[in-house]
Amino acid sequence: MHDRWRGIGGALVTLCLVGACVSLAQDERSLSAQDWRADLHELAAHVRENHRLADHTLSAEDFDRAVADLDERIPSMPPHQITLELARLLASIGDGHTRLTFPVNPSNLGYEQGHTRDPEPAPGVPRFHTLPVRLGDFEEGIHIISATREHEDLIGARVVTIGTKPVEDALSSIEPFVAHDSPAGLRFQAIKLLPVTELLVEVGASADATSTTLVVTTDTRGETQTTLPSVAYEQTPSWVYPKGQQPRNNEDPFFALDESLEGTLIVNVYQINDSPDETLGSFSRRIVDALERLEPDRVILDLRYCHGGDQSLSRALVLPFIRWQRSSVPGHLFALVGPETFSAA
Repeated sequence: MHDRWRGIGGALVTLCLVGACVSLAQDERSLSAQDWRADLHELAAHVRENHRLADHTLSAEDFDRAVADLDERIPSMPPHQITLELARLLASIGDGHTRLTFPVNPSNLGYEQGHTRDPEPAPGVPRFHTLPVRLGDFEEGIHIISATREHEDLIGARVVTIGTKPVEDALSSIEPFVAHDSPAGLRFQAIKLLPVTELLVEVGASADATSTTLVVTTDTRGETQTTLPSVAYEQTPSWVYPKGQQPRNNEDPFFALDESLEGTLIVNVYQINDSPDETLGSFSRRIVDALERLEPDRVILDLRYCHGGDQSLSRALVLPFIRWQRSSVPGHLFALVGPETFSAA
């Protein structure tokens, strides 16, 4: 059991399940209600011991009642539903660092649920499916921003309904399963997780995790209906993005300097961690060197795509700006953040 727990940083002692909370030595079909219950109670004990429940949205008494209710219902629930109920239980605490990592292939989801990639689910853990599309939030609505090669004609379309629900209703339905710290972070993550078809089945938007019907609309074709087969965890399809919108590769450096704009130094930070090729301290020295060499009028610290990392390393990133004389004068130092900015960022 203990091999499935992993701390993910932050001010609190927090927890993350690798896949679902199950007895990994057994095959999924042989898991008993007692197996699930034992893991539930160990999970609950870990939360009670390490989490300041009273300081969040869920009291210790309400947490205990939720645990007892789930314990009673486990015998009548299939494995994927128990997994989701464990996610709902942790999300109800109201702490973005206390979450269950859905057993979804992040390469197919196009999104890392934590600061870094968790190990893949062990044998016997129910593995979830995803739709062959990825979604993004825009002023006009939720649009398809990427798709597998077979469905690339859907890129750019606005989603009207997903399964049986209008897309905003489906989004609201899955929010109770999503751990978050802020409303903006909740919406961002919920949109990223909306293609998880087991979630869509759980909230009544779809009857089958292996396919889902979408209604989409474009300026040229109007509304069209399409039934999309799900992508299994083990599949590795080719994903297509609009030109210039290819996401960062997780193997890319965690930080970089951009000196291309005259009078402006842009500091891009994607993780508050030492990268395999450079420590954050070494990068900090590069920032100092660039400030002295370029004497820029403006510095932009770009944290829009930074999920966080090791808070103890943040000082190395802050010190160059403390030393820069213009940092205390309004109009010279800017920080860019967005819904994806989280934790140590």
